[in-house]
Parts: sequence; C-alpha cells; structure tokens
Amino acid sequence: MEEQLKKCPCGETPTALNIEPQESTAGKRGYVSGNCCDEWLVEFRLGYNKPDSKEAKELAIKAWNSAPRKKNNMEWIPLGDKLPIRETECLCISMPREFYSVCVRKAGCFEDVWRGEILEDITHWMPLPKPPPEVKQ
Repeated sequence: MEEQLKKCPCGETPTALNIEPQESTAGKRGYVSGNCCDEWLVEFRLGYNKPDSKEAKELAIKAWNSAPRKKNNMEWIPLGDKLPIRETECLCISMPREFYSVCVRKAGCFEDVWRGEILEDITHWMPLPKPPPEVKQ
C-alpha cells in the first residue's frame, strides 16, 4: 500500500509528486514538488536512482512527508539544521557582524547577489517572501 501524502504548505494535498534530479550532483540528489502548486521544493537523496523508478518515488514520498512545514516561513534557519536549495536566492545573515544580504547557495559557499562576493561566515538563512500579488513575475 502506497504511503499517504502530507499537505503542501499551500494548503492542498498533492495527488502526485514531481521528481527532478539536480543536474549539478550527477544524479545523487533531487528535488520533489507536489502537483498542487509546484512552488514548494524539497531536496532529497536520489541515490543514482532514475527519477521514474519505484525506489526514487519511495525516497521522494519519504522526503516530502518528513519535510518540516511551517505556516510562517519567515524565520531564520540555522545552516546546521537545513541548507537552502542550490542556485535559489535567499536572505542570509552573517554573524557576528549582523550583515544581511540576498545570497545564492553555490557548491559549498554563498555568493552575495548584489556584490558578487563569496560570504564565508553565514550562520542563518530564510527563503525570500513571495512578491505582492499586484507584481507580475
């Protein structure tokens, strides 16, 4: 019997999951998203399984259901608890200087989006908020 899917942060329960391998990891890791909104991505260990395999589906369901869900995602997340998705902009704080910046997580580092500098003392991060509804993307 297939495991029941938990609700997405959008409030809907997906009827299916979308599995995408991370190109930069040569098939070791992947992202899973629900077909309800396709906005919430959960990074998981794909383990060289093909995205359409039974094993990949089981790993994706486990990652989806075990991912923490918060109503308010505007809270600082310690780097030791969870890393942001690679190549996705996020707000970072550098301690002890209390320096805030919009960063992109690269392989093993964070790059400041505005200055192009590599930041080495990032301690916490949070996802960027969605733009207001009147702003077209």
